Amino acid sequence: MSERLLDKLYIGIDLKEESAMLSYFHPGMERPATVSFVAGSSEYSLPLVVAKRHGIGQWVYGKDAERLAEAGQGTKAENLFRQALNKNRITVEGREYPAEDLFLLFIKKILSIPNKLDRERKLERLVFAVQTVTEECVRLLDRVRQELELSEEQFEVVDYKECFCFYHCNQEEKLQNHQAGLFDGSSDGMVYYGLEKEKRTKPCVVTIEEKRLGMLGDDKDTAFLSMAQQAFENRLVSTVYFVGSMFDGRWMQESLKYICRGRRAFLGKNLYSLGACFVAFQKKETEREYVYLGDSEFKMNISLKVRKKQELEFYSLVTAGENWYLKEHSCEVILDGTDTVELWLQHPYGREAKIESLELADLPKRPARTTRIRITVHLLGDTKAEIEIEDLGFGELFPSSEKVYDGILEEEADGTITIL
Repeated sequence: MSERLLDKLYIGIDLKEESAMLSYFHPGMERPATVSFVAGSSEYSLPLVVAKRHGIGQWVYGKDAERLAEAGQGTKAENLFRQALNKNRITVEGREYPAEDLFLLFIKKILSIPNKLDRERKLERLVFAVQTVTEECVRLLDRVRQELELSEEQFEVVDYKECFCFYHCNQEEKLQNHQAGLFDGSSDGMVYYGLEKEKRTKPCVVTIEEKRLGMLGDDKDTAFLSMAQQAFENRLVSTVYFVGSMFDGRWMQESLKYICRGRRAFLGKNLYSLGACFVAFQKKETEREYVYLGDSEFKMNISLKVRKKQELEFYSLVTAGENWYLKEHSCEVILDGTDTVELWLQHPYGREAKIESLELADLPKRPARTTRIRITVHLLGDTKAEIEIEDLGFGELFPSSEKVYDGILEEEADGTITIL
């Protein structure tokens, strides 16, 4: 393995309203590891808190911040992720700070931890895991990216379902035989994620169904047994994961007997940060045999048929499975005797491609191969994109007409794809 690759660091951070977990990986490791904030333990959760020491400009974070505040030696700011999303302002020692700035301070401090555990490495890719990806969440975390001077390719925000996909698909082969399930007990109510693979496609398409199962109540074991039976009904599930503080204690008795009947079960709390770490490394550095299609992922391949060195080939503008939030893709091509751009559209689980044509009306008449255009795709949703084509001309000989052509590409509920 090259020394250049060994110097790269990949980080996944699980963000909850009140806490965070950080996992990291570099190619010298067999698998990602999660930072424990208590030596010799599996205490992975770090309070999303910073505190300023009284009278001086020193800031500490996490449990050190809580201890400083409890000792009366500092003032703390907590729940920073939620407060930053709400654009709150926080008063510390008589001074107001945007919650966004204190959240950024917290992130910068925890990002330094992996390099303190080992030698210095360059952060190559950072992936945040959140329960639900929203535009407000992406915009907040994109500011983190900008402050860290990371490119868009070095950064991503994914939801828990995608983390589950990447985590499970990186487990041993014998766990991949049938469907997999994840019970998430980290919030107020129990949530079940059911993972299924469509193995007849290449790459294999992974989908995850989400079920909200409700509260456990006083008799946790009986209630959870009923939830598990509901989740597994008419499904062949061979691997089950449990995540979250709701599973603390030894209350699972009859429910666990039922779940483990013909199934392998695993309990842990850092699955999402590990999954985010797999996303960070594998989406850019490895060829994967699977693609995940969830709420945040674009569900079509968009390509151009181009000639390169006398050979016809497909150039991929957008690849199915990419996160669509705040994403755009652009390329420049030269037209060869045509005023029409053909887009090849294909689902990852289908063999047939559909061709949609965009006619560039009133394009200036020029000799063949003297019209250069820029094609930009702005992703607007998981099946919707804006296509923009700009006439760039061809140097001083054929100046740009400054004409811009655009259209909206959208897939309807019945599978019909149109450009308006």
